[in-house]
Amino acid sequence: MTNQRTNSHSWAQIEITVNRPAVEIVCMYLFDAGATGIEQIDETHLPPPEGLIADHVQIKAFFKPGSQVQLLPDKLTKFLQNSRTNLADLTFSQPRIEILNEEDWADGWRKFFVPTRVGRFFIHPGWENPPPDGSLAVRIDPGQAFGTGLHPTTRLCLREMDGLLPVQSLLDVGCGSGILAIAAARSGVSRVLAVDNDPQACLVTQQNLQLNDVGRQVSLVCAEPGSVTGTFEMIVANILSSVLVPLAPDLGRLLQKNGTLLLSGLLHEEERSVADSFIKVGFTQISSEREEEWSLLRLTRTSQGKAK
Repeated sequence: MTNQRTNSHSWAQIEITVNRPAVEIVCMYLFDAGATGIEQIDETHLPPPEGLIADHVQIKAFFKPGSQVQLLPDKLTKFLQNSRTNLADLTFSQPRIEILNEEDWADGWRKFFVPTRVGRFFIHPGWENPPPDGSLAVRIDPGQAFGTGLHPTTRLCLREMDGLLPVQSLLDVGCGSGILAIAAARSGVSRVLAVDNDPQACLVTQQNLQLNDVGRQVSLVCAEPGSVTGTFEMIVANILSSVLVPLAPDLGRLLQKNGTLLLSGLLHEEERSVADSFIKVGFTQISSEREEEWSLLRLTRTSQGKAK
């Protein structure tokens, strides 16, 4: 393990390999520690990393020049050891630090970020041109890895949206990179609102809105979802179940009568409890979809929710 801090010109990379149940908590921990982007690599990548065990994911978190990361591997190890209280089968490698120069940073992103097609949507970096086949292109550039279309929860949302859009209005709760809001605008939704309470996510979303030239269709609010007003024909929330459940009354208030609510970011075993929480405040479940260990719930409500 390298024990150092980045200088004014160098990025730092924290690398760790974990089994799938630990991926979400590790990514959350690293983002909270200041990571500006995270790369996830598993056996589906071509070529797969040498020595990667099946059902494990290699995580690389990137930190800006000047970040103090020298103690982070030890802190992450202690965090994961303590997490075994709730995740008894958790396995992980020893975290390690690598110092990158600017060329390594750019080249690293080019290697891992390949174009991804999900239904009509074509998620691509700036150095790859979308195909001339009528695809709905969404551009996400390096250093903006809050949502590149590669994570199963994002793909679940895009696939479900692909069959339901366009609608008149859409709310993207916990927008991250803005990828879902941009996809909605590309499909013809004329009024899109993206909301996130993370200033870094809001900055990334704003940059991506400009890259995709959808600023007229998509508005951005950096605030708690409960502060949003108005109603929407569709709401998409790709966030953890622990955040989703307390939002149920607010999402009921914001969803139009007979509107569609898409909830992702939850594990298979959380489907029932999350659905029940929303059913208690007036929602009806329509369907569920799965990819790997992740689930998406599609719900509606037959009456307009009341403001709190």
